[in-house]
Amino acid sequence: MPEDQTHDAFPHSLHGTAFPSREGGQAIHLEAAGGMSLRDWFAGMAMAAIPTRHLSHAELAEAAYNAADAMLEERAKR
Repeated sequence: MPEDQTHDAFPHSLHGTAFPSREGGQAIHLEAAGGMSLRDWFAGMAMAAIPTRHLSHAELAEAAYNAADAMLEERAKR
């Protein structure tokens, strides 16, 4: 399993988020803690693209995480 799996899919700074919200005309910054790993994000995106007609839930999850691991391995090469 690639080491990159622990990185956040949607990183944020300590001083706010990448996409601040607006409330009453003023920008507000919401702090987040933790969240989805990049590996989980890739697996979810892969899951949406995998035909599921003849797969069990376990087989679908395995295929999605295999695709995510392959994406992380390819990403590490660049």
